[in-house]
Amino acid sequence: MEDETAAPAAKIRIKTNPYIPHEVVTEILLRLPVTSLLRFRRVSKAWNATICNDPSFQCTHLRRHRTDDPCLLIAPRIHAIGKNFNGSLSGLYQWEEDHAYSTATALLYPMPVPPFPEFLEAHDLVHCDGLVLVGTRSAAWVLNPVMRRVVELPWGRLGDSTSFSYLEAFGLGRDPHSDAYKVVRFFRPPRVEVLTIGSSDDRCWHETVSQPPWFHVKRRPAAICFKGSLIWTVDQKDRNGQLGFLRFRLDEETFSLIPPPPCWSWDDHEASTLSELREVLCLTTSVGLMNRSLDMWICTDLDLPQWEKCYNILSDWTQPLHPVAMLGNGVLVCRSSGNYLHRCTFQPGKGVTVNHTICMNDLRYDNVDEGPLVEYPSRTATYFDAIPYVPSFVFI
Repeated sequence: MEDETAAPAAKIRIKTNPYIPHEVVTEILLRLPVTSLLRFRRVSKAWNATICNDPSFQCTHLRRHRTDDPCLLIAPRIHAIGKNFNGSLSGLYQWEEDHAYSTATALLYPMPVPPFPEFLEAHDLVHCDGLVLVGTRSAAWVLNPVMRRVVELPWGRLGDSTSFSYLEAFGLGRDPHSDAYKVVRFFRPPRVEVLTIGSSDDRCWHETVSQPPWFHVKRRPAAICFKGSLIWTVDQKDRNGQLGFLRFRLDEETFSLIPPPPCWSWDDHEASTLSELREVLCLTTSVGLMNRSLDMWICTDLDLPQWEKCYNILSDWTQPLHPVAMLGNGVLVCRSSGNYLHRCTFQPGKGVTVNHTICMNDLRYDNVDEGPLVEYPSRTATYFDAIPYVPSFVFI
């Protein structure tokens, strides 16, 4: 006998998940920041494969988000009293533009680096497309902090040679021809080694065929990666030589000299700082009494370099300011000696004014793996690196 309690066939509803083409899902994922994609990897195996294992997805995502508003990575260098080291990096901390003193700065990556033998051997952090290079005279690492991946680089023959044992500067950049990332080491007397990350011979350095000019380059600030080239500032030790900036093309591995702005002097050169702000090469130098004014020049073409004076930063700060990053809403972050960061905003008439000063010693730092908050007062932290950072899925 027919079951009278059964639902009529017309009323039966079969629930099915709507089908979304993979191309549509991929386009949606490409619009999301890395921090969101790291969570969405757990949604399904297909999503995880697209996000983590598809090189074309990773390249397209990087291209779309390369100009996103960066945050800052802050790396305290710790001084241990009574120990045989000075300047050990404790970790990379992520500082957002709206960060307040009452909010802890999150630990993005605990440094896998052993204590440095000497503080002066630690070079400034170098960055490119979400990768960070940590280098000393005796060791170097390339890491992707958000992906928690790190590669320890081998040591080349120039570093082992007694004749060329002094490592003067590091650089990290992307070769626009091959899309490969290269680490560059500049030795004194001038010789240069290059290592390509991710290539079949990525465990071997090679010396450049083109010899660098007989220049010393500044170790601080670190080399700027701009439009497929690394750029160092010529050191004042070469006062008998030409003023300017040494350019190394990552595709051809050749050298050239970029001239400074017109009427540039050695005093201007010594006080100058190069930085890359929103895909524009910026050169700043302190002017006026008590360093209370900062001229900013810009250059957009390295093949036919021409400097245009664009802004003047006015400040009641008595130490030279060095631009670090251009954040959201036109906020320019500068730093000065004494481990200070300065928020600056653009004003009408091409002026920039400092409106907020932050001491990195006074910030609180959140060590997620250890639980309690950490403070780095002046007696323990000798120096703070601060670099712009845009998370990426660049594989190393």
